[in-house]
Amino acid sequence: MRVYSNLWKTYGFILASTILTAVVMSYISWLEIKENAHVELRYANNIVTHSMRQVLNKDEALLEVLGDRLIELNAEQQPEKAQALINNLLRKNPDLAGIGLADPSGQLVITSFNIDRENLPNLLTTAETSASFKRAMAVDTMVIGRTYYMKALQTWVIPLRLRITNEQGEVMAVMTTGLKLDSADSIWSGDNLAEHVQLTVVRSDYYRQYALNIDVPDVADWYNKKISQEKVDDFFRLLEAQTGHNQKSLQQSNEAMPLISADFFDQHQLTAVSYDPMYEQYTVSRIPMGILYDRMLLPTIRLMILLLVFNVTLYFIFRFNNRLQDESTRKLEFQARHDLLTNLPNRRFLLEEFKGWRQSRAGVFSVLFIDLDDFKISNDLHGHSVGDRILKEVVQRIKAVFTECLNVRQGGDEFIILCKLIDEAELMVICKRFFSVLQHPIIVDELEFSIRASIGISRAPVDGLDIDELLRKADMAMYRAKDLKSGVSLYSKDLEVRAMRVEKVEKELRHALARNEFSVLYQPQVRADNQSIVGVEALLRWHNAELGEVSPNEFISIAESTGLIKDIGKYVFETALSEMIDVCKALEGCGGIHSKGACKLRLSVNVSVRQLLDDSFSDFICAILYKHGQANLPVMIEVTESIFIHDLDKIRLILQKIKQYGVGISLDDFGRGYSSLNILNKLPISELKIDKEFVRDILTDDQDLLLIQSINSISKSMGIPVLAEGVES
Repeated sequence: MRVYSNLWKTYGFILASTILTAVVMSYISWLEIKENAHVELRYANNIVTHSMRQVLNKDEALLEVLGDRLIELNAEQQPEKAQALINNLLRKNPDLAGIGLADPSGQLVITSFNIDRENLPNLLTTAETSASFKRAMAVDTMVIGRTYYMKALQTWVIPLRLRITNEQGEVMAVMTTGLKLDSADSIWSGDNLAEHVQLTVVRSDYYRQYALNIDVPDVADWYNKKISQEKVDDFFRLLEAQTGHNQKSLQQSNEAMPLISADFFDQHQLTAVSYDPMYEQYTVSRIPMGILYDRMLLPTIRLMILLLVFNVTLYFIFRFNNRLQDESTRKLEFQARHDLLTNLPNRRFLLEEFKGWRQSRAGVFSVLFIDLDDFKISNDLHGHSVGDRILKEVVQRIKAVFTECLNVRQGGDEFIILCKLIDEAELMVICKRFFSVLQHPIIVDELEFSIRASIGISRAPVDGLDIDELLRKADMAMYRAKDLKSGVSLYSKDLEVRAMRVEKVEKELRHALARNEFSVLYQPQVRADNQSIVGVEALLRWHNAELGEVSPNEFISIAESTGLIKDIGKYVFETALSEMIDVCKALEGCGGIHSKGACKLRLSVNVSVRQLLDDSFSDFICAILYKHGQANLPVMIEVTESIFIHDLDKIRLILQKIKQYGVGISLDDFGRGYSSLNILNKLPISELKIDKEFVRDILTDDQDLLLIQSINSISKSMGIPVLAEGVES
C-alpha cells in the first residue's frame, strides 16, 4: 500500500479546507439570503398594514360624510339627488365595488348605479352580511365584514359598514360599500410587492380576508371556509418555538415576526406575521423556500465552479510537483544506493539486497574483491578527473566480463563482484578473461594507461554466508594476491593464520620500543673501483620474546599503517648516529666531537614517506644533529620514489630544508617507474640508488643491463652519484 507523501497530505489539507470554506461560505450566504428575505417580508407586511389603515381611514371618513349628507337630504324623499352623490363618490374612488344606504332593517334603500337592485340581499338576514351589519349597528366605528362574492356586482368584495345616527344618537341608516379584490386600485393589488411574495390577510375569526400571489384551487372554499383550529394552533406553536412569542404577545406587538411555516398546501415557506388591533386582522407575508433555494443556487454554483477550478488546478500543480518529488526521491534513493561516478550499486545497496540475492542463489556463490594495483599513483599524478575516466572505463570492462553478476563499487579503486560460479577452475577462467580485457591500454587525453588488478575470492557456503565475513575473507585473499603478484588468490585458512600473525605482530610492535627489543645493524657501502668502505646503511632488526626474529619486510609495513613508524624512525636515527660516532672515534684518523678532522664514513638511514611528511620531521633532524654535535659525520637519508605521488612542492621544500642541515638525499629503489627526469631536476637529490631487482640479473638479463646503463648515463648527465643494491659477486 502506497504511503502518501507530505505533498499529497498538504493537498488533502487544502482540499478539506476549501470544502470547509465552501460549506461555511454557503452557510453564511444562506443566512444572508434568509435575512434579506426576512427584511423583504417585514417590508411587505408594513406596506400592506399601513396602506390598509390609510385606505380604511379614508373610506370611513367618506362613508361618514356621505351618510351625513344623505341624512340631510332625506335621501328617501330625494332619491335622485342621493344617488347622484353616491355615484359621484364611486367614480372618484374606483377601488370601491359599490355604495349603498340601508335602513335599520337591513334593506338597501339607495345604491350606486352599478348595483342591480333585483339581486340585492337583505344585509340583516343574509348569512354573509348579517354579522357585520349587526356589528355596524352596534358600534360607532366602521366595521369590516367577511369577504364574500357579491352577485349584484359579480365580484369578490370586502364589505365596509358604518352606521349613521341623528343628533339623539339614534341609528338612522347604515352606509355600506365594498372593496374590490380584483381591482387594480385595490390596497392589496400587489403593485408595491414582488411577484414571489405571497400575502394573506386573515381575520381574527380565522376567515381569510384576502390573498395575493397564491394560486387558490377553489376561491369560494378559500374565502368561505374558516381555517381549522388545528392549523391555527400549529402555526402559533411554531411561532412560539422559533421566536419565543405566542399569539397574545404577537397581538400586543407592532412588529412582524419571522418564522418558517407551512403554507395552505403544506409547503415550507419563510413567513412574517403581524397583527392589526384596529381592524383585528393578521397580515401574513410569505416567500416560498424554493425561491430562496433558487437565490442560493447561482452563487453556490459560482462558488463550486470557482473551488472546482481552484482544486483541479491545484491538483495538477501538486501532481506535477509530486512527480518531481517522486523523481527526486528516486534519484536520491538511487544516489544513496549507487556510486555517483560509475552508477554501480554501492556497499549500502549490497548490504540491503544481499539477503534476497543469496536466497536466489540458494546460498551457493562467490565473492570477488577487486583492487586496482597502483591506481592511486596515476590518480595523484594526473589528477582526479583523469582517474575518474579510468575508473569508468574499468567499470565498462567489469560489466563486459561479469555479465550475470552483481557488480558493486566498494569505494575508491575497489570493486565487489557477487558471482554464481564457485568452481575454482571456472573462477580462474573468468578472472583471467578479466585480466586479458583489462590489460588493453586505456587512452585518456593522449595519455596511455596500463591498469593491473588483484582479485581475492571467497566462496559460500564453505567460507561463510554472512556478507561481512565473506568480504573480509575476500579482502584477505586480495592482499595475498598483491603480495604474491599472482593477480588472483582464493581464500584459504592459512590466510586467517597470516591475519592472526599480522594482528599479533601489530600488538607486540606497540610495546617493542618500551621493551628495548629493537637493534640496528649496519650494511657496508663499498666503492666499486677500490673495494673501500665509504659508508654504512642502518638496518633495523627486531627480536621479540614471543615472536622471535621478525623480518623488516613483515613489521615495517605494519609500523607505517599504524603510525608507529614515526617513533621507530626516531629510534633508528638516534641509535645509528650515536653508534656511528663511537665507531668514528675508534677508527684511525677520526677525532672526537671537537676534532677538526672529518670521518671518512657516512651514515645512511631509511626514511618512510609518512615520516618525511610529518611536520616535525625536519626539526627532529636539526635537533638530533645539534644534540650530538657531529657536523663532520656525513648523514644521508634514503627516500623511495613513492614520494613523487604526494604533494611535490611540499616534498621539495622539506628536502631542501633538510639538505640545508648538511644531510644528503638518496633516492632509493630508483627505476621502479614513478620518477621522471623533470622531477629529478626539481628535487635536491644527492644520490640515486638502484633497486636490487635490476642489479641481480644484469649478467643474464639484457633488459636489466640496458636499464642499469641508462640509469648511469642519466646520473652522469645530472652529476648525481649512483649506488647499487644487491651486489653480491
